Amino acid sequence: MIRLEKLCHTYGDFKVLEDLSFDLPRESITCLLGPSGCGKTTLLHLMAGTLLLQGGRITGFPPGGISYLFQEPRLLPWKTLKKNMDLVLKNSFAREERERIIGETLSLVELAAFGSYYPHQLSGGMRQRGALARAFAFPAELLLMDEPFQALDPALKLGLMEDFRRLWERDRRTTLLVTHNIQEATLLGDHILVLSRPPTRLITALENPVDPGDRQPFGEGVLALERQLYLTLMEGRREEDQPCIFPWSSRE
Repeated sequence: MIRLEKLCHTYGDFKVLEDLSFDLPRESITCLLGPSGCGKTTLLHLMAGTLLLQGGRITGFPPGGISYLFQEPRLLPWKTLKKNMDLVLKNSFAREERERIIGETLSLVELAAFGSYYPHQLSGGMRQRGALARAFAFPAELLLMDEPFQALDPALKLGLMEDFRRLWERDRRTTLLVTHNIQEATLLGDHILVLSRPPTRLITALENPVDPGDRQPFGEGVLALERQLYLTLMEGRREEDQPCIFPWSSRE
């Protein structure tokens, strides 16, 4: 597992993270659920190495690079969709292999016919699907996702989440998805971690009891889990003498 131990981070006098610890199981999707401003993006930057650790440590990183999917697509406007994808692959594969990977991945997100389009020629949903394809095309074992579905309308969001799950089932990467949306966590997360408000600590950790094939927006199991998570977020704390238990750590 990837293990985060006693992470602390402050911005001036504002303490964002305080002794935050959790385990991230390999080859599964872990959703980090918490209110806005609780340091979810800060945590991703610490994992990606774009912020220096001020306290604590992170161990168990898989070999290779990291794929990062942002809140916005971040496609280079002067390059076509295919060229945007080729940019992250050119140092890892020969040209013919890059073309194969790009073609297959774009097909999986239903963008095979739009590879020669520039970002301004694509809709917002198509640009985000292109960014998703780029993230999966890059040969990284760890995928970090920073609320990539938040700017989409409900129908587009559900469609993109299905695209993501289809890509992930084909290439099971260790994934950390941060969100403040309970539905995203219940539909995608195999493991769900709930954070408090700052100074941020872990409230609870649970495994999704609903099989991935049965996770439908209005399914009985999904709605029950959504209610549980809503109540947990509303309470927003845990007692100091009740440490958070990770149900998957015993199977490490």
